[in-house]
Amino acid sequence: MNRFIIFLLLLTGLSCHNVKQNTELALNKNRAIEETTEEVKPEYGPMFKATIPTRNPYEVGLKIESIEDQTHALIIDIKLFDGAHYISPFSEIENKGRFTLNIKDENLLNLIGGLAEIEDSTENDDLYPLVNDSKNWINISKTYKQPFLLNTEKDFKVQGVIQFTLEPRNTREYIPFSITSKNSKLEVMIDGC
Repeated sequence: MNRFIIFLLLLTGLSCHNVKQNTELALNKNRAIEETTEEVKPEYGPMFKATIPTRNPYEVGLKIESIEDQTHALIIDIKLFDGAHYISPFSEIENKGRFTLNIKDENLLNLIGGLAEIEDSTENDDLYPLVNDSKNWINISKTYKQPFLLNTEKDFKVQGVIQFTLEPRNTREYIPFSITSKNSKLEVMIDGC
């Protein structure tokens, strides 16, 4: 029995000695951390102020231009800000993210030809790493023209969508719009605005 009591006392003494050593090590580490953190002072404000965008990095304007009696053109004006860019509609590479224009009901109006640039501009060729091919990036404001022919003189509303992937944010942008004819007057409006 005496051996058992001596063994317990010895075990208790050793564990108390380890606790004192661990406490001293922890105190020394805390002192070192306090000394280090006192010297480091960040020179920036809260991170959320720098990461929340204050506006969309682009603006889209639409209007209708009359060419002839039943022939008109949809004018699409895109202004880019803050380094935004997108893939040209004329890029040779097939890409889901490139700039496209779609009209839902072509029975009321027919698109004539393809989308055209009103003013030609230089596009930046960039090697596309996934398919080892180049694609054209648009990084300046552009204006496009899409001619169309009216198939009816009645009042109507046709819906369409402009879509593209906006970089560097890598978001798919959908701009729904509608072309309406009321009393032979054509109007275009961006839906949801």
